[in-house]
Amino acid sequence: MSKEPAPCGLRSGLAVALSLVAGCAGAPERDSGPQRVDAFVGWVERVHVESELAQERAAAALDALGALVGPDSRADPVLAFGAFVASVEHCEAQADALEKAFGEMQKAAEPVFGRWEADLQVFSSERLRERSRERLDETRGRYAALAGAITPAIGSLDALNRSLRDQALFLSHDLNPSALAALEEEFADLEQTARALDEQLVAGRDAARDYVNVAALPMRAQLGRPSAPQQ
Repeated sequence: MSKEPAPCGLRSGLAVALSLVAGCAGAPERDSGPQRVDAFVGWVERVHVESELAQERAAAALDALGALVGPDSRADPVLAFGAFVASVEHCEAQADALEKAFGEMQKAAEPVFGRWEADLQVFSSERLRERSRERLDETRGRYAALAGAITPAIGSLDALNRSLRDQALFLSHDLNPSALAALEEEFADLEQTARALDEQLVAGRDAARDYVNVAALPMRAQLGRPSAPQQ
């Protein structure tokens, strides 16, 4: 059966609709620069939070070990050992969370700085191009300071966790007064390691705060009100 031709008015409407669709498909995408910056800043804030939690977890694990090997310890050794192992597991999990957030921050940084660098060639105003170049260099410097502070902190946290895990393994087979006494010197060394780690994590958080307070979008340039980073 042959189909009736579409009425003239309907054909005209379809033509207009198709032309609008075609026009939209060929139009350039709206610039998402602010969204890229905001997602990046969200990961910087996440690194700040995860580093603070890492410091708390490391301190808790060290306290739990001290409850076992401290000379004045009166804790039930079996219960104290279980608490220590659990605290080490929490510290290890938090180290993973910090490392993941740091990796996501690095990935989010690439399109921000890459697009900024490429767009310098688009300016028609030489004065604005130079000003944007200066601000790009300053912002990159703050990010480099942040990455340079967090990277060694992650390494130190991993080293501390390995040492804590060694203590747990040692005591799992030899939980008696002489074994606990043998670990007192090890515990003193771990305390020094933890103090150095604290300094690194604080430096990383300071760098994160400096970056956010300067580079965040308006109404977001205050660390302590983080938004959820885009997954």
